[in-house]
Amino acid sequence: MEDLKRITLDQARAYFHTYYAPNNATLVLAGDVEPAAAFALARDATSAPSRDGRRPRRSTPSEPQQDGERRRASCEERPSCRRC
Repeated sequence: MEDLKRITLDQARAYFHTYYAPNNATLVLAGDVEPAAAFALARDATSAPSRDGRRPRRSTPSEPQQDGERRRASCEERPSCRRC
């Protein structure tokens, strides 16, 4: 919350105009959809031109170093599980 208290209105507007644009959207469809209708809706929703034509630079976090094998038992493997 501290960052929100420190940000200026101009900074908030710049962030909005950089990242909240059709060219920076990710659309996920799940469930029982008709592909043709879904693609048509997606085209309509994303056909607006980007505000400035540029995509923001994305940073991709790196995978943490794996220290070894990790296991997690499911509830079926642990009869004493109290969550199920």
